[in-house]
Amino acid sequence: MFLSIVVSKLIGGTLPIIAKVCKLDPAAVTTPIVTTIIDILSATAFFSIGLAFINQI
Repeated sequence: MFLSIVVSKLIGGTLPIIAKVCKLDPAAVTTPIVTTIIDILSATAFFSIGLAFINQI
């Protein structure tokens, strides 16, 4: 969970700057991308932890 929060803060802080440089609306671009990346990261971490527990049994 800590890693998910750190990554979301880093992405959430840099995407508006990149969007502004590309002359896009930072608010419209940032929210869907951050949500998608954090969902993928969290699901990967969740299933990796589950797989590690299954392999120990």
